Amino acid sequence: MRKLVCAFSGLLGSVFGIAFALSTSNILLVSTYNNVAGYVFGGFLVLFGLVLFIQTIRVVGIKIVPRILVLLLTLFSLANGVLCSVLDRDWFLGTKNIYRVLMYSGTSISYSFMLVYCLVQVLNSQLWTDICCKTKKDSFKPIVFSKSQIYLCIFSGIVLGIISGILFGTFDVEDTSQSYHEFRKFQLYIIPIGFGIGFIVGFLNEYFREKVFKERILLPIDIDESYFGDEISAIEEDNQIDDFSTYDTKLQND
Repeated sequence: MRKLVCAFSGLLGSVFGIAFALSTSNILLVSTYNNVAGYVFGGFLVLFGLVLFIQTIRVVGIKIVPRILVLLLTLFSLANGVLCSVLDRDWFLGTKNIYRVLMYSGTSISYSFMLVYCLVQVLNSQLWTDICCKTKKDSFKPIVFSKSQIYLCIFSGIVLGIISGILFGTFDVEDTSQSYHEFRKFQLYIIPIGFGIGFIVGFLNEYFREKVFKERILLPIDIDESYFGDEISAIEEDNQIDDFSTYDTKLQND
């Protein structure tokens, strides 16, 4: 039964993987050809980076490694948001592939990380508890909360962004004369890659989640275990995990 649940989670993850891969590639394409779209998507990245930066700075209890990792990704998103706002396809016409690859990879990583972060926030939202759970005992268990799951999500977003950027930069999509043909070729590559990455992440995420519940591990209540959303807020005296609430509740209590 556990393998079946993990497989289902993998299939669901593959759907998100394909959606993220296509979304990122389309954002890159539109931002390259349309200045207004570049300003809009660049603004989203800047806003996302600022919000995440403030959240990371103001919250206490974050260990040094996760804090540095998130801050680096935040600053990276801010820089790419500004760069995306001034992105122009004329920059890359006639230039070497390496420059296009570096540029598109950086922007793609930022978008992928933003999409993954937002998805996990939605999946871990307290809204699901209000919808599906009548009592505190039946409270909705968060989808992502352990260190293994968090690092898995961050790593998957970075990998998908790098691959998308490399492929997008390798194909001459910004060349108007053959952009449609090259973009279609790009999609034929990125769809199975998104499917594979999404399936692996979905499968492993559910595996790590079930492992925590099965072993009844006592997790410390700090940001390291739940940086992407909900966290454990009430633990039985026998050190068992039975109830969950939002990360905001912990901040209020502190």
